[in-house]
Amino acid sequence: MSERARADCDELTDIPVRILYVEDSDDDVFLVLRQLRRAGFSPTYTRVDTPSAMRQALSSGSWDVILSDYTMPQFSGRAALALRNEIARHIPFIAVSGTIGEDTAVEAMKNGMSNYVVKGSLARLAPAIRRELVEAANRKAQQEVEAELAEARERLSIVLKATNDAIYDWDLKTDRVWQSNVAGERFGRPSGDLDRGWWTTRIHPSDLERVRSSLSDAFAERQSKWSTEYRARRANEEWVHVLDRAFIIYDVTGKPARCIGSVLDLTEFRPLEIQLQQNQKMEAVSQLAGGIAHEFNNILTAVLGYSDILMSRLSPEDALFRDVKLIHEAGERAASLTRLFLNFSGKQAAFPVEMNLNTAVEDMSPALHGIAGADTNLVLILDPDLGRVKFDPFQIEQILVNLGTNARDAMPHGGTITIKSLNVELSATDLKGKPGLRPGPYAVLTFTDTGCGIDPLARDHVFEPFFSTKGVGKGTGLGLSYVYGVVKQNHGHVEFDSAPGKGTTFRIYLPQIESKALRAPAPPKAHESIESDTILVVEDDDRVLEVVARVLRAKGYEVLEAKNGSEALSLITRAEKPIHLMLTDLVMPTMGGIDLAKRVETLRPETRIVIMSGYNDRDSGGHEFLSKPISPETLLRKVREALSFSQKAG
Repeated sequence: MSERARADCDELTDIPVRILYVEDSDDDVFLVLRQLRRAGFSPTYTRVDTPSAMRQALSSGSWDVILSDYTMPQFSGRAALALRNEIARHIPFIAVSGTIGEDTAVEAMKNGMSNYVVKGSLARLAPAIRRELVEAANRKAQQEVEAELAEARERLSIVLKATNDAIYDWDLKTDRVWQSNVAGERFGRPSGDLDRGWWTTRIHPSDLERVRSSLSDAFAERQSKWSTEYRARRANEEWVHVLDRAFIIYDVTGKPARCIGSVLDLTEFRPLEIQLQQNQKMEAVSQLAGGIAHEFNNILTAVLGYSDILMSRLSPEDALFRDVKLIHEAGERAASLTRLFLNFSGKQAAFPVEMNLNTAVEDMSPALHGIAGADTNLVLILDPDLGRVKFDPFQIEQILVNLGTNARDAMPHGGTITIKSLNVELSATDLKGKPGLRPGPYAVLTFTDTGCGIDPLARDHVFEPFFSTKGVGKGTGLGLSYVYGVVKQNHGHVEFDSAPGKGTTFRIYLPQIESKALRAPAPPKAHESIESDTILVVEDDDRVLEVVARVLRAKGYEVLEAKNGSEALSLITRAEKPIHLMLTDLVMPTMGGIDLAKRVETLRPETRIVIMSGYNDRDSGGHEFLSKPISPETLLRKVREALSFSQKAG
């Protein structure tokens, strides 16, 4: 025997096979098993000859094939086949009989019998079993593949539902497109194949050429991935922004053959994106406004200071007095504008106290009546158990005045203003669209008018400085920016709802505080103010330095001048007599006011320190604070307070 034949023979030997044998003759079983062993099988078997025994064997065992005599005294092959069909139809059934006729065999094959072998031709049995085992293995493999495909289809269906994207498969050769059910429902066509030309009718005309060009470039550059954003028309004819992403498949010649992708409706993401852009824009404008206001405050300090000095030297009857006074008044108006800038940027000096918003609203209601006019009703719905907040009373009054003025202008023929207060508890999920807030209790103030509403085109700009829809000369455009700024400065949030012709509602969220019993502070140790005390003025702006020094010297104070922190430390180190007070600017090159103050507290602990700045007092490091622009009257009052109540001077 050749090696090849020996190998083939070896492959046929010891093939395990588990046989359930329905037979009433042990001798016949023996003959069949001997034939199978000669054919290379290694059979294990169980013989049954009654329906109950066969049922038990099928239920308790695992079989590769059922062999059955077809004619037995107490149990027929037809009955055995029926039992197999009932319990285990997947197991091959082969009749091994000496009496089965052709008609009977045909009928049995129709009922599910796999094959039949005449007992006188047992040589056919082994090939029949081998064939049935192979087919059974193929069926099992096919069932596993079908199960995997079904699982994959189910998974794909779940993924499509989860992503909620419109999926498409574009055959670039035929220009036919298959689309998912979501695509059909969202964009107006049923699922299935359709012409690509239909989809282009759903792309906004202004975006169509850009989309085509982008896709052509991707094909030309053999890119495997492509994406672009454009406007598409939904089934309800509404235009929405979508993100189209695709994977491109090329044929062997390098030509694009297939494009499989998804279209994501960006509608639900747009508000978050717009909110982020709006926050970034407002932050940038806030920083710009704060920087401009800070520089203007230095200039206005000089304008107000020098105009005050000139007026003190002129008689009210002098012709120049009126001119200088007009300069001074113009400077004060400019100072008011810079305060609005600083409030918007969150850097205006504020003096928050524990308060109840209801009290502020009730106190301001007469003024709001006057602002709104006789044709407007003012309705107050205030929660008597409103939680307390920490806020500057002056700032809350200005908020109400600005909102009242806006409401009056939106209701030229009268209407209703409704102010409500309520407590809310915001969870983490409630903070969507409310940047800067944290979960917890808030006092909410709502201000509603029945006016003309806000045009949708203006919605994104209402809080910007100098933005106004009232026309030239009818408003500064700083009212709502003031509201925005001071609310943010106090760790709150302001938002609004409005529609043309349906009025506007502003909602202000302010964090509640735990009310604490206020204890009267112990009276400070007094120090009598003597106008010959020595004051060190540290300021890098020459105009501010000069005017502050002139005002102080005019009142008899001895003044030392320094243009930066290094000069100030040099003067302090060399000074032989006490320096009773240091006035220092907050922002200076090389060494800022806070760092200078720390050095001075170490070198001269008896020296009182006042920080000057156009920014808020939170930047003063806890020291006494003087807000720019500084008028001579304000300067002298602050100096007297600092010297008279100093606990450090002795």
